[in-house]
Amino acid sequence: MSSTTANARKPLTLKKPVANTLDGTTIVKAKRSPQRHVLPKGEKVTLCRIDTAKWAAQDDVTETTVTCPLCAEALKVEAK
Repeated sequence: MSSTTANARKPLTLKKPVANTLDGTTIVKAKRSPQRHVLPKGEKVTLCRIDTAKWAAQDDVTETTVTCPLCAEALKVEAK
C-alpha cells in the first residue's frame, strides 16, 4: 500500500504569478481554491478547461495576475 503525503495534496499553483495579458478576459477563483484562472468574456470555461458553472462558490477577485500554471501556459500561446 502507498501512503499519501502532504505534498501530494497541495494545489498546483505558480510560485510567481503572471500578468493577464489578454483583452476581454477576467480573473476568476473558486472559493475553495488558491488558484486564479483566466476566463474569456462570455465563457463559462477557463483557459485551462475548468467549467466555472460547477463551482460551489466563487470569490470576488481584484487581482490581475494568474496563479494557475495551465492558464499561464495558455496565455503564452494566445499572446503569440
